[in-house]
Amino acid sequence: MEDEVGLTFPSDYREWLTRYTEVQLDGFLYIIHPGGRPEKSALTQAREMLDPLVFVTEDLDPIWLVGDQGGGAEVNPFPVYPNPGGLYPWGVTDNGDTCLWLTDQDPEKWTVVITDGADWWQFKGSFSDFLVGLLKGLAVCPIFPRRFPGSAHIEEISEEDLNSRAECDL
Repeated sequence: MEDEVGLTFPSDYREWLTRYTEVQLDGFLYIIHPGGRPEKSALTQAREMLDPLVFVTEDLDPIWLVGDQGGGAEVNPFPVYPNPGGLYPWGVTDNGDTCLWLTDQDPEKWTVVITDGADWWQFKGSFSDFLVGLLKGLAVCPIFPRRFPGSAHIEEISEEDLNSRAECDL
């Protein structure tokens, strides 16, 4: 997968991929396994998720970066993969939000970015720091509903479920 997309992923995410297929947190946040959908390559899946953001970031100058405690600021748009330091997707929500990394040459320095297409929020920590912080209530993404997460319910989506979804999509 890394060779296909030309990126080296952070070690915490690579470890995640060895343990889980796609995962759903509290019926809202879906963490994608790039190799989990046999009908789509990781590169195709990423491009499909990023295409709407390329359009938004090219048309918006600047974007609205929401602060942790409300408010925010206008900032220059983030670059989008395959541009160096570009955004790369790792998840989605039921509300249509996209969960991304802001990449760096050093994958251990990647940070989390969440957008609903209009507002943007950045968590200056790792993938695992974000997930643990979210579940413990220490990281609060202002783009997500206030009630999320309402529980620590985590459901792994089996390969069988992924395959049956792929058949329905064809």
